[in-house]
Amino acid sequence: MQIKDVAIVQSGYAFKSEQFISNGVPIIRIGNINGLTVDIDNNICYPQDFWNNNPDYRVKKNDLLLAMSGATVGKIGKYGINEDALLNQRVCKLTPKSNIYNDFLYYYCLSPFFKKEIEENAFGCAQPNISVKQIESFKINVPSLPIQEIAIN
Repeated sequence: MQIKDVAIVQSGYAFKSEQFISNGVPIIRIGNINGLTVDIDNNICYPQDFWNNNPDYRVKKNDLLLAMSGATVGKIGKYGINEDALLNQRVCKLTPKSNIYNDFLYYYCLSPFFKKEIEENAFGCAQPNISVKQIESFKINVPSLPIQEIAIN
């Protein structure tokens, strides 16, 4: 299978930094992904209206986020905070479909197999980049849901 067969890959929005506010909905940027989890900076926010009107860029607890650019390309993090957040450009969200558990997809993205796919497909001279289409095309071996449940527990 390919990632697109088991997950929706959604890239983030190009927020305008001059519109950042210090009290609103936090924006998840590449630097917030630490390799396992995601931290937030409550000083880099956008108005609640944007959250309300743009469901494609919403981040909620347990969402899987992936860095798509720079030295940290391919770094994954699970958003473990109950606070709503927004998805910035060059960060993508992987939302599992019904044939894969969120944690199984998360552990796959932490695996050497996934890291190798990133390394082999990242492009760019000054900094490596990966696209949504490339991520969607990555191969993944997906066992049945009962087997996945055993693997993640």
